[in-house]
Parts: sequence; C-alpha cells; structure tokens
Amino acid sequence: MNVSLSTDLERFVKGKVKSGRYASASEVVTRALRLLREEDRIRTPNGELMPSAIQRGIEQADRGETARWDSEQIKKMGRRLLVASRSK
Repeated sequence: MNVSLSTDLERFVKGKVKSGRYASASEVVTRALRLLREEDRIRTPNGELMPSAIQRGIEQADRGETARWDSEQIKKMGRRLLVASRSK
C-alpha cells in the first residue's frame, strides 16, 4: 500500500522517527491508525466522542437538567451497542 502525505504530515512523521521514539515511518503511521481506530470505538451512536458526551452530561446535571432513568432500559441500550460494535 502506498500513501501520499501532505508536506506538513510528511515532515511530522519524519520528526517522530528522528526523535527516536519510532524506528520507521511505518511505525508512526501504524500508531496513528491504531489511535484512530480506538477513537472510533469511543464514539457515541451519533458520532460524538464519549468524553465530550460525558462532559456535556455533567454540565447538564449541574444545571439541574436531569431526567428519570430506567436501569433496565440503559442495560438494553448498552447490550445493543456492544453487539453492534462487535459486528463491525
């Protein structure tokens, strides 16, 4: 596989290799793709990053914007999300 990078990204990758943290450009790209994959795993169903969604929820609770919740409903939703993430 060949990948074309912008001049800026190529410089960035070379800098990472030069720093000694990575042995090759391939290692840098592999690490970046693993991080991207992990980021995809921690997104909510609507695409928002989970830490952002959690922070938004905390802010809403601080303002008193809460609602009653059903633990069984939350468990069902969690199970659906787990099944969906495993089928990808």
